[in-house]
Amino acid sequence: MLPDLPLTPEVPICIYGAGEVGQNFAVRARQQGYKAIAFFDCKLVGKHCNGLPVLNYTSPLPDNLDKSEVVTVICLADGMEHVAIAEALYSAGFSYIVLLPMGLPVTKRRAYALTRLYNQVLEVRKNLTVLVADYGSLRTPNLDPEHAILRRDEERLTVLMDATIVFSEDYSIWKGDITKVHGDARYSDVNIIICDFCFPLFAYLSGSTASHEQYLAVFKNNLEGLQLNIAKRNRLFDLYCRELDRGLDFFIESAASAEWSPKGYFNLVGGHHRTSFLVFREHKLLPLRISEADFARWCNHAYLKKIRDELSANPVQSLYAPVPHPAFQTFPARRESRLPSIYSALYRYLGVDGLAGKNVFDLCDDEGYFARLLYRLKAGTVTAYAPNVVKARLTTALNELLYMPQIHVSVGDLATNDSCSFLVVMDRATGIAADERLALIKQADALCTDKMLWESYAEDFDADCQTIYAQSGFNHCEILMHVVLDGRRRTAAVFSK
Repeated sequence: MLPDLPLTPEVPICIYGAGEVGQNFAVRARQQGYKAIAFFDCKLVGKHCNGLPVLNYTSPLPDNLDKSEVVTVICLADGMEHVAIAEALYSAGFSYIVLLPMGLPVTKRRAYALTRLYNQVLEVRKNLTVLVADYGSLRTPNLDPEHAILRRDEERLTVLMDATIVFSEDYSIWKGDITKVHGDARYSDVNIIICDFCFPLFAYLSGSTASHEQYLAVFKNNLEGLQLNIAKRNRLFDLYCRELDRGLDFFIESAASAEWSPKGYFNLVGGHHRTSFLVFREHKLLPLRISEADFARWCNHAYLKKIRDELSANPVQSLYAPVPHPAFQTFPARRESRLPSIYSALYRYLGVDGLAGKNVFDLCDDEGYFARLLYRLKAGTVTAYAPNVVKARLTTALNELLYMPQIHVSVGDLATNDSCSFLVVMDRATGIAADERLALIKQADALCTDKMLWESYAEDFDADCQTIYAQSGFNHCEILMHVVLDGRRRTAAVFSK
């Protein structure tokens, strides 16, 4: 990586975008004595704007300047385009790029610093003192577990943790007085997404439902006392809502405690209501207090090194879905980064024991994402598909990192003589021709004996349903949710035989 470059009046500046933003910046830069030398704008190549030539960024620079020695400022009003433009510039040989960091795999603190730098540069005040980083240091995800830590307090850490590995209290190893626990044993050691006995209370208190009886039923052993406390819960709910409107500070300061489970996730130790409230309000990353020792277990450093080596040998810019590990919190993911998600809808559909002992095959090209989620639902044999050997190594390494080496990884589709109770097809059906979807349906029918998770573009879903009913043994469908990806609406559903 190149060292940071001070942006001084002697440094040549190229401006990407010859529209209003770019032209205004060019005027201010020259007024303050900065060395703007060219515009990049594919629509105006060969012309001049404000006395500067308009070039293609792939062309040689004036005076044969080295592209790695200039600063390129992206002057496009749409910040969502900046990273894609920066990638193209970097591939063309430009190293120092000033941009809005929307979509860069950097920490929140670094993103804020880059945004401030961008605004400072566009204002281009006299005696500007900023350092422009080599873009190569920004585009590569930094697998640093420290990204998950919000603060340290002696031997306790406050961290942000993905809801997929946050589970309710485990009453079988409860260290306190179990006689004082009035909860339902059904909700012991259950993922926070499924352990939703608080949600009916929150829905009632928010005015969206007329009853909170489902919540009261969980505490039937202490019903009289609880009914008297509903008004108190109401005040607490209002407090939670007000504080969340101000940010996460309250929930960070009062973060619930959690302890590492030998099963490879964390169990809450109290604080269930405020943690569930954040899930109810569709927060996927939850602040929790854990010990340094448990943080080290979560990091799983031996296998983290293996992941780093694999990604160094075979770089990837994004994964299918977030990895619930502290080193991956800034790693870009294409799907499932927020709630509600397919996994949250699927978890609630299947329930706590919906896959207990059943064989599962994840046929989605997702680096084992759904395989790992379904493994935590007590599935029996779980197999993850990988399209090639490189993806298989990455999937295996992720399974080991997340304490699930029992998941099998198959390079290629299942053989027709194999079978499973639950099959994940998901987006295999999107973007392919009708005859390919038919072949996929027949393959799924041959492989799956019970249920199939399927996804289609919304406009194709009704036709896919009719084809599935006509060409397979699946005869029932339950829509889980609709999701928009890359601007197109998709429908996710479970088909059953």
